[in-house]
Amino acid sequence: MLCQNAIFLSYLILNVFLCKVHCNSCKEEYDLSIKCNSFEDLFKYPDPENQESVTVSGWDSDDSVKKDQDVFICDEPMFEKFSSVTFLTLNRARVLHISTDCFLGMNAVKAIDLQANEITSIEMDSFRTSKDMELRAIFLNNNHIVKIDFADIVLPEVTQFEAYSNRVKYVRLKT
Repeated sequence: MLCQNAIFLSYLILNVFLCKVHCNSCKEEYDLSIKCNSFEDLFKYPDPENQESVTVSGWDSDDSVKKDQDVFICDEPMFEKFSSVTFLTLNRARVLHISTDCFLGMNAVKAIDLQANEITSIEMDSFRTSKDMELRAIFLNNNHIVKIDFADIVLPEVTQFEAYSNRVKYVRLKT
């Protein structure tokens, strides 16, 4: 009986305490990099401030998987815990909307990749991550963007901006 209790206790410890890292879709790909299949798992990931690269990648080419995946609406600061992340990749993750404070607190981010999502319009103020932001690259390719608004923000450090394969009908610039 004592042996059975010890085995059960070992099983419980392994599954309850160690499971917080390994029992979801997040995988450590290499040093300081994680890849998740869902935002829910990403936001549960322990110690995200130690990561340099974060990827949430949803469906590949199987449309049935895409239909089952929930859309992601970022309408509040959701990435504050990821203050050390330098590369944020949210490809094919069914991102529908990004609010102007979604990326606040991502002080070290240099590139935000939002390719192949379902975004229809975006304000460039959404990419203001902090006062001392280091953002250099924004990728919005292959979305459904019809409106891009640059009028209320200057992103002096951004050297690469891509938004091809969209349906852009309106671009507002500050002159």
